[in-house]
Amino acid sequence: MYSIILIIIIIILTEIYFVILYQSPVKDVNNIPTKNKSINISHDKQDSDLLDEYIIKGDKKITHEPGKIMINNDYNIFINTENYNTLMKKDLIYNVDTQFELEILNLSAENINYYYIANN
Repeated sequence: MYSIILIIIIIILTEIYFVILYQSPVKDVNNIPTKNKSINISHDKQDSDLLDEYIIKGDKKITHEPGKIMINNDYNIFINTENYNTLMKKDLIYNVDTQFELEILNLSAENINYYYIANN
């Protein structure tokens, strides 16, 4: 009787030891560094007059140098950088510090207008 209890206790202790030994740490999702973001968003409309207008028809992937970009309507335009992706929202000026790619998905037959100027 005592030998069976001793064997069960040894098995339980062995299991606990291996669970603790091989337990992988859980990533803290809230501790993601935000310094890798290379896009600053501004609500200032006075800078929008300085941007050049570009008209696109159809789906495109366009590479741009660092600069400012905005749209006047809600289109399916994504800003893709090396470590940050976002869907553009209308009337916001995005100041992108690194080279980026615009991914334009035209789901309608209308032209897509966006405004961009490169940093000097």
